[in-house]
Amino acid sequence: GINTKKHELSHFIKQHNIHIAILQETKLRTTQKTPTFHNFTTIRQDRAVGGGSGLITLVHKDITYTVTSAHTKSLLPPKKREKEKKNEISTEQRG
Repeated sequence: GINTKKHELSHFIKQHNIHIAILQETKLRTTQKTPTFHNFTTIRQDRAVGGGSGLITLVHKDITYTVTSAHTKSLLPPKKREKEKKNEISTEQRG
């Protein structure tokens, strides 16, 4: 899981000047704290049922972003949807 690799991940992200990272198989349970990474916002998505699996998206503090869902995007007028689609980063789980 992510907790045993946090130091290694932090080093890799810094060494390679990564600004957005999506980590899968975080293996976090809902009772565990969300890991933090210096200069990054952590967006966490746990598996809905059971435990383990899960995603974390790291976004560098210098990047402006908005977390949206497919439902929220479907409510936008068509022209706005197309504009938003150009700069979209999806973190939704599939399957």
